Amino acid sequence: MYKLNSIMTEEDFVTTYELMKKEFNFNTSFEEFMEIYKRVFDKIDYYKDVANYEVSLKDRCKIGVFSNLAIFDKERLDKLENLKNYDYVFLSFEYGLRKPESEFYKAVQSKLPFSREDILFIDDRSDNVDAALKAGWNAFQATGLELDRIKEKCEEFLNN
Repeated sequence: MYKLNSIMTEEDFVTTYELMKKEFNFNTSFEEFMEIYKRVFDKIDYYKDVANYEVSLKDRCKIGVFSNLAIFDKERLDKLENLKNYDYVFLSFEYGLRKPESEFYKAVQSKLPFSREDILFIDDRSDNVDAALKAGWNAFQATGLELDRIKEKCEEFLNN
């Protein structure tokens, strides 16, 4: 299995693509593959209201992004969310790790100036939430369609 979101450099991505091309008999160049890749990923649903809510919390707490992304996805994410709005950004390709690997959670924790009990982690995948709970973080599962639930859980966390 190819884990594109843990590839750290464009050069490694090209090498991985060449292996995939041989294995799956792709008939496209890397450049054509990237055009298709970007077109497909530009169609992924983006929950602007959730991102706006996250940023609205900045005066009450630190906010961050902890995501499994391939190296080429950062530009798209930055365009959508303006990563400068976040206090912390942890992207899998920058660490060569991915959620739910416990090493990724440990790496993130080592970069934070506060304890694991002070983290509230929200993710749409149960395995990622389970890994966060194992790491000693507060965590719950929600999708971008559950803004009211996200707000409720965040307010509960911030008020305790």
